Amino acid sequence: MHPETRSLFPELEKLLCYLMVTPVTSATAESSLSTLRILKSYILNSLCILNVYGKLTDDLNIEKLISEFVNKNEYRSMYLAKNN
Repeated sequence: MHPETRSLFPELEKLLCYLMVTPVTSATAESSLSTLRILKSYILNSLCILNVYGKLTDDLNIEKLISEFVNKNEYRSMYLAKNN
């Protein structure tokens, strides 16, 4: 496009640039929703298992389990450990 013509339509030029970089599909959003669906299923299944084996899980020390889980990984201990 010639510079003279470009100066006549600055907003149109911006719009065309935005349209050129906008994704055509919503694959990212669909992928996120799919991941959330998988996570929800995993959590629900875990809760069902805990409910079925309730007598075994009643005796668990939750604080100790959480502490062990957090301390097994440096990243977890940096971001999930309690700040006292």
